[in-house]
Amino acid sequence: MLTTNMKETSLEAHDYVQSTGKASTQEMLILNLMDDNRHLDFTRRELAAALSMETSTMSARVNSLLTAEKLIEPYKRKCTVSGLTVWALKLPPAQQELI
Repeated sequence: MLTTNMKETSLEAHDYVQSTGKASTQEMLILNLMDDNRHLDFTRRELAAALSMETSTMSARVNSLLTAEKLIEPYKRKCTVSGLTVWALKLPPAQQELI
């Protein structure tokens, strides 16, 4: 179980998502969308909108994919959803070949 200063319900939700495999399913949805659109980059909010996920859920999945080196943040650009300048996400060149 994850231990931190989070509310118990948040910890339970985290453990549930991890134990049911929902996190890996959501990560595959992200990778598949990005593979289908290799010529594009995405922000977290753009991905969340495209896949009908909450931004917080998307951030958790993207952070996991970044840690696993399945995504990279090569540069910053203006997000079409938020209007803010944020890191863009892409598949790394090696990952593009594996999917």
